[in-house]
Amino acid sequence: MRDSWQVTPKLTVNYGVRWEYYPFATADHGGVKLFDPKTGNVLIGGNGNVPLDDGVDVGRGKLLPRFGIAYRLGSATVIRGGYGLSADSNNWRFFRNNYPATTNSDVLGATAYYPVASLTGRTLAPYPGLPAGIPLVAMPDISSGVIPVPNNVSPGNTVPFKFNRGYIHSYNFTLQREFGRLVAEAAYVGNRGVRLLTNENINAAPVGGGEAGRLLFPVANKNWGNINCLCPDGPSYYNSLQSKLTWRLGGSSAIGVVYTFSRAINWTDNEEVSTTFGGQGGSLFWPYPGYRDRNKALATFDRPHNLSFYGVYELPFGRQQKWAKSGIMSAIAGGWQVNWLLSRG
Repeated sequence: MRDSWQVTPKLTVNYGVRWEYYPFATADHGGVKLFDPKTGNVLIGGNGNVPLDDGVDVGRGKLLPRFGIAYRLGSATVIRGGYGLSADSNNWRFFRNNYPATTNSDVLGATAYYPVASLTGRTLAPYPGLPAGIPLVAMPDISSGVIPVPNNVSPGNTVPFKFNRGYIHSYNFTLQREFGRLVAEAAYVGNRGVRLLTNENINAAPVGGGEAGRLLFPVANKNWGNINCLCPDGPSYYNSLQSKLTWRLGGSSAIGVVYTFSRAINWTDNEEVSTTFGGQGGSLFWPYPGYRDRNKALATFDRPHNLSFYGVYELPFGRQQKWAKSGIMSAIAGGWQVNWLLSRG
């Protein structure tokens, strides 16, 4: 829902609000497979007594307001400002490789080595004693919907059972002034991320702690290795001064220069990572609780200074231009522009 209100001839106000709700993931034949770090079990939604949503509370959705103003201060000056709230809209596709749909384990033990004679399982004469085929992995009974994760098996990804989805504040304030054909702008632009989806290992160990020092080892005295949680957790900060000068040459042609002075700080960079981590969010470099404050740092994409020059030239062909004002040449050559950009960050 949105609307625009012309308060006075000089003041325009835009406002709106939207509601976004993200129900927990389900599959085409039931719920997803979700690891419960409190019990060491994988829950399969819709099987046995496990609810279809695996008992995950995703809340009631979020109301996301928008607000903007534009005020003309005299004939050559405009003041603009705006604020918006957005939900962190990451989806649930990272559950596709969870145990037991995908089983990552050492099926031969720590020291055993077996040559493979046949991938089809047949014994090859004249070597009847040679083990054949790849050893089968014992699949668990999933009818109860609650599956204990064996030792040395990766349970896959998980999320908090109270999933408090994150959000982003975005805001700006702009002053624009015309000096004949020259247009100058200066703006403060920023955003603040709260509880952005973070890829973090919830089974980390302190430095020198070994396997027994992992956070979840006491749950069942088992080593499950690293366990990735897609947790709404990491904050982010961006603040910038953005300035722009544009010289209008006539029609749609113009040249200009843009300079941005900014600072970007976060816990993780929200980039695509390997499918091992579900391709969602950045990985937390210091996941152990005692070291978590070390994650706050300048973002890898932080560029304090960014200077760009640009130009737009409207070719002089077509209607209301110098040449080829009508006919087939006007249709072919009219309306074209040449654009260029030179940037240094």
